[in-house]
Amino acid sequence: MEPEISFKSEKMPNPTDSWKNILVVDDDPLMCFMLKEFLRKEGFSISIAKDGNEAIRTVIAQRVDLIILDVVMPNISGPEFLKMIRNQYASYGSHIPVIIISAFETKELKELGYDITGYQFMTKPLDMHELLRWIKHLIAFGES
Repeated sequence: MEPEISFKSEKMPNPTDSWKNILVVDDDPLMCFMLKEFLRKEGFSISIAKDGNEAIRTVIAQRVDLIILDVVMPNISGPEFLKMIRNQYASYGSHIPVIIISAFETKELKELGYDITGYQFMTKPLDMHELLRWIKHLIAFGES
C-alpha cells in the first residue's frame, strides 16, 4: 500500500516581517517622515537617506530589502544613484527592488533627461495603500 501524499500549499512569507528594511531616499523631510511613520506602522524597519551619497553608504553598511527613491535630489540624483548601485556597487545593491517616486510624470522626467525605465514608478502625492501593495509585491517576488 502506497503512502498518501499530501501537498500543502506553501504559504508566501510575510513581506512585512520586522526584519524587512526599506531605505527611503528623499531630500524632502516631510515626505521622509510620512513614509517612515506609515511604513513602521505596517511592520517595516525604515532607514532614511537625504541624498544619493547617504543612500550608497546605507546600502553598503546594512541590509536593504527595498528602496523608495526620489528622482530629483542634491549631490547624486535618483537615476545617478541607480547607475552606481547597479554598476560600481553591484555586489551591494544590484538585487534590491526599487520604487521610484517623483512629483514629475515620466514624460516630464524624460524631457529633463532622466532615464528611469525598468523600475516601478509612482507620482507624488503618493497613494500610500498602492505604495504598500507594490512594496509587498516587490519584496515577495522581486522586480518585475
